[in-house]
Amino acid sequence: MAAHRQGNIRVGIILAEYNSTYAATSTIIEFLRSLKSPTDIMTGLDKPRRYFAIFAISCGTALTVMDSALPNVALPTIAQDLNIDSSAAIMIVSVNQLVLVMTLLPMSALGARVGLRKMYQLGLSLFIASALLCFFAPTFPLLLAARALQALGAAAAL
Repeated sequence: MAAHRQGNIRVGIILAEYNSTYAATSTIIEFLRSLKSPTDIMTGLDKPRRYFAIFAISCGTALTVMDSALPNVALPTIAQDLNIDSSAAIMIVSVNQLVLVMTLLPMSALGARVGLRKMYQLGLSLFIASALLCFFAPTFPLLLAARALQALGAAAAL
Protein backbone atom coordinates (compact mmCIF):
# COMPACT_ATOMS: atom_id res chain seq x y z
CA MET A 1 0.00 0.00 0.00
CA ALA A 2 2.88 2.38 0.86
CA ALA A 3 4.57 1.65 -2.48
CA HIS A 4 1.31 2.47 -4.27
CA ARG A 5 1.06 5.84 -2.45
CA GLN A 6 4.67 6.67 -3.34
CA GLY A 7 3.93 5.87 -6.98
CA ASN A 8 0.89 8.16 -6.90
CA ILE A 9 2.99 10.93 -5.32
CA ARG A 10 5.64 10.56 -8.02
CA VAL A 11 3.02 10.68 -10.77
CA GLY A 12 1.49 13.74 -9.12
CA ILE A 13 4.84 15.51 -8.99
CA ILE A 14 5.55 14.70 -12.63
CA LEU A 15 2.12 15.98 -13.67
CA ALA A 16 2.59 19.19 -11.65
CA GLU A 17 5.96 19.80 -13.29
CA TYR A 18 4.44 19.16 -16.72
CA ASN A 19 1.54 21.53 -16.05
CA SER A 20 3.82 24.33 -14.82
CA THR A 21 6.12 23.90 -17.82
CA TYR A 22 3.14 23.88 -20.19
CA ALA A 23 1.70 27.00 -18.54
CA ALA A 24 5.01 28.86 -18.77
CA THR A 25 5.49 27.82 -22.40
CA SER A 26 1.99 28.85 -23.38
CA THR A 27 2.44 32.22 -21.62
CA ILE A 28 5.64 32.86 -23.56
CA ILE A 29 4.00 31.86 -26.84
CA GLU A 30 1.06 34.21 -26.16
CA PHE A 31 3.46 37.04 -25.35
CA LEU A 32 5.42 36.49 -28.56
CA ARG A 33 2.23 36.43 -30.62
CA SER A 34 1.12 39.74 -29.09
CA LEU A 35 4.22 41.51 -30.38
CA LYS A 36 3.86 43.52 -33.55
CA SER A 37 7.45 43.04 -34.68
CA PRO A 38 10.62 41.33 -33.42
CA THR A 39 12.08 44.70 -32.40
CA ASP A 40 9.31 45.19 -29.82
CA ILE A 41 11.12 42.87 -27.44
CA MET A 42 14.21 45.04 -26.96
CA THR A 43 13.48 48.65 -27.77
CA GLY A 44 16.01 50.11 -25.29
CA LEU A 45 16.39 53.86 -25.10
CA ASP A 46 14.68 56.29 -27.41
CA LYS A 47 16.91 57.56 -30.23
CA PRO A 48 18.21 60.86 -28.76
CA ARG A 49 19.13 59.22 -25.45
CA ARG A 50 20.62 56.22 -27.25
CA TYR A 51 22.91 58.45 -29.34
CA PHE A 52 23.93 60.42 -26.25
CA ALA A 53 24.75 57.15 -24.44
CA ILE A 54 26.81 55.92 -27.39
CA PHE A 55 28.67 59.24 -27.50
CA ALA A 56 29.36 59.24 -23.74
CA ILE A 57 30.61 55.64 -23.70
CA SER A 58 32.76 56.25 -26.78
CA CYS A 59 34.37 59.32 -25.19
CA GLY A 60 35.09 57.44 -21.96
CA THR A 61 36.56 54.49 -23.80
CA ALA A 62 38.70 56.74 -26.02
CA LEU A 63 39.98 58.53 -22.93
CA THR A 64 41.05 55.32 -21.22
CA VAL A 65 42.69 53.96 -24.37
CA MET A 66 44.57 57.17 -25.19
CA ASP A 67 45.89 57.29 -21.64
CA SER A 68 48.20 54.39 -22.43
CA ALA A 69 49.83 56.22 -25.35
CA LEU A 70 50.05 59.82 -24.16
CA PRO A 71 52.59 59.39 -21.33
CA ASN A 72 55.09 57.90 -23.80
CA VAL A 73 55.48 61.33 -25.37
CA ALA A 74 55.89 63.05 -22.00
CA LEU A 75 58.35 60.61 -20.42
CA PRO A 76 61.48 62.78 -20.88
CA THR A 77 59.75 65.79 -19.34
CA ILE A 78 58.36 63.72 -16.46
CA ALA A 79 61.81 62.26 -15.78
CA GLN A 80 63.34 65.73 -15.73
CA ASP A 81 60.64 67.19 -13.44
CA LEU A 82 60.87 64.33 -10.93
CA ASN A 83 64.69 64.15 -11.12
CA ILE A 84 64.79 60.47 -12.08
CA ASP A 85 66.65 58.56 -14.77
CA SER A 86 64.91 58.14 -18.10
CA SER A 87 65.24 54.37 -17.68
CA ALA A 88 63.21 54.58 -14.45
CA ALA A 89 60.58 56.74 -16.14
CA ILE A 90 59.67 53.77 -18.34
CA MET A 91 58.05 52.26 -15.24
CA ILE A 92 55.28 54.88 -15.53
CA VAL A 93 54.05 53.21 -18.69
CA SER A 94 54.96 49.66 -17.64
CA VAL A 95 53.03 49.80 -14.37
CA ASN A 96 49.94 51.04 -16.19
CA GLN A 97 50.11 48.32 -18.84
CA LEU A 98 50.86 45.58 -16.33
CA VAL A 99 47.97 46.43 -14.00
CA LEU A 100 45.59 46.90 -16.95
CA VAL A 101 46.42 43.51 -18.44
CA MET A 102 46.26 41.75 -15.05
CA THR A 103 42.87 43.17 -14.07
CA LEU A 104 40.96 43.37 -17.35
CA LEU A 105 39.46 39.86 -17.23
CA PRO A 106 38.66 39.83 -13.49
CA MET A 107 36.95 43.22 -13.83
CA SER A 108 34.96 41.88 -16.77
CA ALA A 109 33.76 38.93 -14.69
CA LEU A 110 32.92 41.26 -11.81
CA GLY A 111 30.99 43.48 -14.21
CA ALA A 112 28.89 40.51 -15.30
CA ARG A 113 27.93 39.92 -11.66
CA VAL A 114 27.54 43.49 -10.43
CA GLY A 115 26.22 45.07 -13.60
CA LEU A 116 28.03 46.55 -16.57
CA ARG A 117 26.64 50.04 -16.13
CA LYS A 118 27.62 50.24 -12.49
CA MET A 119 31.07 48.83 -13.24
CA TYR A 120 31.64 51.31 -16.07
CA GLN A 121 30.63 54.26 -13.90
CA LEU A 122 32.78 53.08 -11.00
CA GLY A 123 35.77 52.44 -13.27
CA LEU A 124 35.54 55.79 -15.01
CA SER A 125 35.18 57.60 -11.67
CA LEU A 126 38.27 55.82 -10.32
CA PHE A 127 40.12 56.58 -13.55
CA ILE A 128 39.35 60.31 -13.36
CA ALA A 129 40.16 60.57 -9.64
CA SER A 130 43.48 58.81 -10.12
CA ALA A 131 44.24 61.02 -13.15
CA LEU A 132 43.99 63.98 -10.79
CA LEU A 133 46.34 62.18 -8.40
CA CYS A 134 48.78 61.66 -11.27
CA PHE A 135 48.60 65.35 -12.11
CA PHE A 136 49.42 66.45 -8.57
CA ALA A 137 51.89 63.65 -7.70
CA PRO A 138 55.03 65.26 -6.24
CA THR A 139 57.11 62.06 -6.06
CA PHE A 140 57.85 59.16 -8.34
CA PRO A 141 56.44 56.38 -6.07
CA LEU A 142 53.18 58.32 -5.65
CA LEU A 143 52.97 58.75 -9.42
CA LEU A 144 53.44 55.00 -9.91
CA ALA A 145 50.71 54.22 -7.35
CA ALA A 146 48.35 56.71 -9.02
CA ARG A 147 49.08 55.18 -12.44
CA ALA A 148 48.29 51.72 -11.04
CA LEU A 149 44.96 53.02 -9.71
CA GLN A 150 44.31 54.65 -13.05
CA ALA A 151 44.89 51.34 -14.84
CA LEU A 152 42.56 49.61 -12.38
CA GLY A 153 39.85 52.15 -13.19
CA ALA A 154 40.49 51.74 -16.92
CA ALA A 155 40.15 47.97 -16.63
CA ALA A 156 36.84 48.38 -14.79
CA ALA A 157 35.58 50.85 -17.41
CA LEU A 158 36.65 48.75 -20.37
